[in-house]
Amino acid sequence: GKSSGRIYRRNPDIKGPMHAFDYSYIEDKLGVDAATALALQGTVAYEALNLINGKRSVSDIRNWLVAEFAPAIYPIPIGDVEAYLSALESIGVIK
Repeated sequence: GKSSGRIYRRNPDIKGPMHAFDYSYIEDKLGVDAATALALQGTVAYEALNLINGKRSVSDIRNWLVAEFAPAIYPIPIGDVEAYLSALESIGVIK
């Protein structure tokens, strides 16, 4: 899609992990329904966020994820990565 070339960077104002103990920053800010509806979850989602460095495009991040996880977990369509990063952007984690 048109956002696959998009390059995000972390918001330096948001520190620490997105998940700690029973707290999820993403669920808290996005809402549980929206957060659980995202295809990227768990380790794959965590790694996607780690891969954001202000240089890698959405396509690059997807390729890293595929190399690391697919097909063991699932194929990881680019749309799933775009949707996850877009959700993170909407709550200010990345920009």
